[in-house]
Amino acid sequence: MTYQAPRMDALESRAWLSLVWTAELLPSALDLQLQAESGITHFEFLVLGTLQQAEGASLRMSDLASAVNATMPRLSRVVGKLAERDPLGRRAFSSVPRTSST
Repeated sequence: MTYQAPRMDALESRAWLSLVWTAELLPSALDLQLQAESGITHFEFLVLGTLQQAEGASLRMSDLASAVNATMPRLSRVVGKLAERDPLGRRAFSSVPRTSST
């Protein structure tokens, strides 16, 4: 049986449901592949990539949290975890508290 989304014709419904299924399934598939190949999660990859693209490869934690759509507690845990592995140089500046950089 084929499911059809309400208020959509068959083609629109197929396109919409394909997008929704991709959005649901892709993150976990990417996560599994990244963990297997490099030992980091998709979110950790996003954090590192965002820092790498930032001017001076440095952002305040609050700006980084906003850029990656994360809460401060979640981001602090991830940055701490990355800092333990040392691909991320974590430093604090007295004038700019809670700054992270690559």
